[in-house]
Parts: sequence; C-alpha cells; structure tokens
Amino acid sequence: MPAQRIAAYLATLTPVPVHRPWPRYPVDGDIWSAIGQEIGQGGGDLMGYWGDADRVHLALRVAGAPCVISTPVAFGAYPSIARHHAPAGRLERSIRDLHGFAAFGMPDRRPWLDHGAWGVRVYHKPFVDWIWGGCFLMALGGLLALSDRRYRSAKTAPGPAFVPARPAPQVAPDSA
Repeated sequence: MPAQRIAAYLATLTPVPVHRPWPRYPVDGDIWSAIGQEIGQGGGDLMGYWGDADRVHLALRVAGAPCVISTPVAFGAYPSIARHHAPAGRLERSIRDLHGFAAFGMPDRRPWLDHGAWGVRVYHKPFVDWIWGGCFLMALGGLLALSDRRYRSAKTAPGPAFVPARPAPQVAPDSA
C-alpha cells in the first residue's frame, strides 16, 4: 500500500518542533520525489501546495492524519510533484508565477496566473495632490478652531452633590 510507504518515510523523520497544528517534516529532494510518486499512486491526499521564501511546502493527508512536508529550493528549482500527480500541476505553475521557483520535471510549463493578456497601466494624475492638500488644510483649520477660547466650556467650582428642596408654603385654612 502506498499509504504505508509514505508513513514509513515520515516515521524516519523528525518534525519541526514549533509548527502547529500539523507536524511539518523537512525532506530532501529524493524523499520529496518518492512521496510524490506515492501520492500519484493514491497513497495520500494532496491538501495544499505553496511556496515560501526559500522552501516549497506540501500539505497532505496520509491514512487520515494531515501533515506538511517541506523541501528547500536550490538555485530556484525543486523536484516536481505534478509529474507523478497531475492535480499538483496548477499549484506548481502558480508557485512559479508568484515566487519564481521552477519545478524541474514539470510536465506543463505554461504560466498559470499571467498569460500575457493583462495589460498594466500606470496613470499619473497631478491634481490628485491638490485633493490631499485640501484635506490637510481642512484638518489644519479644525485644529485652529479648537484652539479658540470661545469654544471651550468654562470650568466652574463643584457645587454640593445634593440640594434639598424648599418646604412647601403653609396655607392658612379658610375660616368662612
């Protein structure tokens, strides 16, 4: 069974201690390719595939337990998983477009995110600076208005907390 072979590869490795929630195993290119072959034969489920500053990571589920394996990128290249497991091809192409890491042995070398159809336009609008200048002037006017003494409330001495009510006036009864 391919799942037991992937589990056997991972049993010989030490996971990175600070990686959570799943264990992450750093591997070299040979073990990376061997695990890719086992995934291609149905030994695990590909859950994610992404690049980092100097590594490429593969999230997979083996026998119901998720884990992450990582391989270093040497000279901008790493072994391809897509040559063994076709659904990884689009993710490898996006890693190349975003990070510049090329998978050697990659069956499809077309770009995934940019096919050259997107035009990049840069507009320079010199009067936009006037809008920001107006915002600055309004903020300065607000600060100037706050400094005016007429808008400040006068401070009064604190009075008693309880003022008793006056007694009601006594009315003489009518004697008629």
